[in-house]
Amino acid sequence: MAVPARLYHITHVDNLPDILAAGCLKSDAAMVADGGPASTIGMSTIKQRRLGLPVNAIRETA
Repeated sequence: MAVPARLYHITHVDNLPDILAAGCLKSDAAMVADGGPASTIGMSTIKQRRLGLPVNAIRETA
């Protein structure tokens, strides 16, 4: 049985309309591909470095 998880996301308030319109949270890579967020928070050097790192995730199937 799956364990419920909480997800926290920090963003600038200017980004809320786009998040609500999309109906989901997007990765930084997807945001860059879509033209970037309305407002960026965080250190750009760290965000840029993380764009190149692999993400190992397990996708559950129902």
